[in-house]
Amino acid sequence: MVDLSAVIITKNESRRIQRCLDSIRWIPEIIIVDDQSSDETVTICRRYTNSVIIHPLNDDFAAQRNIGTQAATRQWVLRLDADERVPEQTRRAI
Repeated sequence: MVDLSAVIITKNESRRIQRCLDSIRWIPEIIIVDDQSSDETVTICRRYTNSVIIHPLNDDFAAQRNIGTQAATRQWVLRLDADERVPEQTRRAI
């Protein structure tokens, strides 16, 4: 098993987040840092992980990513945006 965490920051990404999460199902730890979404983003994310942190962005993307990284328990961290996917070739390489 790969010693990897994935960190995704979100805000009202219900239209895109599921495709992202589907592409990283194989990662043992997925952490979401959500900027108080008003759509179904958090509900969708909780289908994939219990590690959903609600935290206001306050115009500080770096802080959001750092919150997720600090919550990670694995040796390596993969940071993604909600509209990104991990292709199969990348998965095999990792």
